[in-house]
Amino acid sequence: MVIPERVEGRKVHWAGTMTVREESVLLWLYDDLRYDGDTVSVFVNGQCVAHRIEVPHRKQPRALRVHLQPGTNHLVMHAENEGREAPNTAGMLVRTKGKKHCLVMRSTMNHSAGLLNAPRERLNGPRAGTRWTLVPKNASSSIACSPA
Repeated sequence: MVIPERVEGRKVHWAGTMTVREESVLLWLYDDLRYDGDTVSVFVNGQCVAHRIEVPHRKQPRALRVHLQPGTNHLVMHAENEGREAPNTAGMLVRTKGKKHCLVMRSTMNHSAGLLNAPRERLNGPRAGTRWTLVPKNASSSIACSPA
């Protein structure tokens, strides 16, 4: 899988890498700063899984079930607007079996925010049962969203 450098013409700023071993995760999306009408599209592995959704108040987060593929997976949050205050700031709680991963992704009208899922690797290779490969160091393609 090629990690995208751009989404709908905007450069992706990769926020980090996370280890996940499940076939799906539950994302809880909410406005991390002030609820101000931010909207985003969310891409997983180049597919739009949420198109122009409002980023809700933190007291009422929006759940998105995301199905992952064997190997490297990538998630991109693409700002559709910046609400009443820039930037578009979404808090995201990634829930897997028994674990919670909290992060904040900031996206503007000039760049999108991304997250990579990759495993930890031991000296003698990936741990038995893991579904993930290491993330390539270079990115060379772009992805686009169409309404669902």
